[in-house]
Amino acid sequence: MAIFSYEFKKAYDRFEEADCKWETLSRFPDLIELAVEENYLSSEDAEEASEWNKSPNTWKK
Repeated sequence: MAIFSYEFKKAYDRFEEADCKWETLSRFPDLIELAVEENYLSSEDAEEASEWNKSPNTWKK
C-alpha cells in the first residue's frame, strides 16, 4: 500500500516483474483534478503537469 502514485509506467512494470500487488490511496491525476477545482492550478498548468507525468525523463528536452 502506498499513499500516492505518480503512475509512472516504469514503477508499474517493476511491481509486475516482482509479482507484487500494490494499491495506492491517491494518484497524480486525482491530485491535478483537485488542484484545478480548488484553483491552485489553471487548466493550462494542469495540462502541462499531465504532459510531464507522461514522460518526466524526456519532458521539454
